[in-house]
Amino acid sequence: MKILTCLRLTVIRLAVTGNLFCWFIIYFAAVANAQTDSVFPFNGSSVRGEIIDSTVNALIVKTNTGQVEVSAQNVRALTLGQSPPQVARALRSYEGQRFDDGLAELEKINDPPTTGFIAQYLDYLKAWGMAESALGGGAVLPRDAGTAVAEFVRKHPNSYQFVPMTERLGRLYEIVGQPALAQGEYQKLAGSTWPTFALKGSFLVGKMQLTANDGSAAVRSFEAVMRSEINDAEAQSLKSIASCLNAKAMAMQGKAKEAQQQLEQMIKDGNPDDQLLFANIYNALGTVHLQNGDDKSAALAFLHTDLLFAGQADAHAEALYHLAILWPKLGKTEQAYEARENLKTYYRNSIWAQKLGQ
Repeated sequence: MKILTCLRLTVIRLAVTGNLFCWFIIYFAAVANAQTDSVFPFNGSSVRGEIIDSTVNALIVKTNTGQVEVSAQNVRALTLGQSPPQVARALRSYEGQRFDDGLAELEKINDPPTTGFIAQYLDYLKAWGMAESALGGGAVLPRDAGTAVAEFVRKHPNSYQFVPMTERLGRLYEIVGQPALAQGEYQKLAGSTWPTFALKGSFLVGKMQLTANDGSAAVRSFEAVMRSEINDAEAQSLKSIASCLNAKAMAMQGKAKEAQQQLEQMIKDGNPDDQLLFANIYNALGTVHLQNGDDKSAALAFLHTDLLFAGQADAHAEALYHLAILWPKLGKTEQAYEARENLKTYYRNSIWAQKLGQ
């Protein structure tokens, strides 16, 4: 009779995008003769055996009755029968958003596996941690993280994490000033077989068009997102934010009054507890006021995001950038200094910090 002794259980939630999360549960267990991997789907029964490979769309598990494929989009959790103990500590650090600490744990692994799914998984953990460190203003430089993620997607084009990592690569290209490369990655997402990621790809392409001041193209992209029939929680959030960014694009086309009315109606109708949405609404409203040449109203709109929705990192960085520029025009030099320092301190690797430093 086989005796199973559980040594450690770690539950980790890694943000892939927005409100979409991948959950990883790693059990470290000692088994008398063999160790078993398991895949736990959102829908259906767990699959136990050995994870022998993956594709962009599925994990492949060798079981006692043959090979089974589990859709990548349906993977709720994994258990890996064999894994270095440092992985558990790294995952706990990742769970606490301490990505630099987690990366340090992964570096302690002696003679890491070089073949099989566990090798691919370790490559993923390192590239993911580097990306999150860079995007969150940690110790990893954006260019180093971009190199690591680009190497991961090159080395593992069939990874079940390929689609989420493609999105991360696009973001890293953005913050190192490579918008064309970023848009290329986002266009790959738009063609993905993962519906929610395909929708996000279209959304991100629209954002890049907005950054390039191509208002007409951005309007087409955002309107396509808003017309999508996908209605899960992630899609609904993307559609709401697309409405905000669509208003920005409309203002670029000389429709500032119509855009302002649309945003003010969203403030009246929206749920103020939706901080991500409201941060984007006020940032869009600030941009519309800038198009109208109303610096004071623009500053007040961006100040809403700074004071009320600072927990929304991307939107907060954008608001701080605009405040750092607007406050001196309004004779508020101390506030301008504070906005600039906060942007450099908390979001030093963001595209807004890079833009301010230019």
